[in-house]
Amino acid sequence: MKLNNPFLVLAFILPTFIFAQAEETPIKIPDNQTILKSIFFGGGSAYIDEEQAQELREFIYAVENINRYEVLVHSFTDNIGSRRYNKWLSQERSAAVIWELEQLDIPIDLLLKADFGEDDPIYDNSTFEGQLSNRRVDIILRPLSF
Repeated sequence: MKLNNPFLVLAFILPTFIFAQAEETPIKIPDNQTILKSIFFGGGSAYIDEEQAQELREFIYAVENINRYEVLVHSFTDNIGSRRYNKWLSQERSAAVIWELEQLDIPIDLLLKADFGEDDPIYDNSTFEGQLSNRRVDIILRPLSF
């Protein structure tokens, strides 16, 4: 097929050029800052989808000198289900995140885990949006003091 119209040629070439130009170099997170990344889950699930796993990888790889941080893994649930079930689900979520962190082969010398279940929610569990936001694991990187 021959393209005689220059606008059609641009329609095929320009998107490729723009996409190639849009690629960015990873942002580096400087030392000595406490930083947080939340991984969100579906209701009743401890499954980390590929998008969340990729975001976690990008977050971890953006941190310079990660061995100078302690890693806190705090897991939460909404208030749907029994307290016992939510405690178990919280433990499963933190285990899933820790497994993902271990797959990155990054030297994490100090990892602390706390499973809160439905206790101490940050968001309002009486709203659907609050429940969605409480279904998460927070990965907190806190600089070590030397």
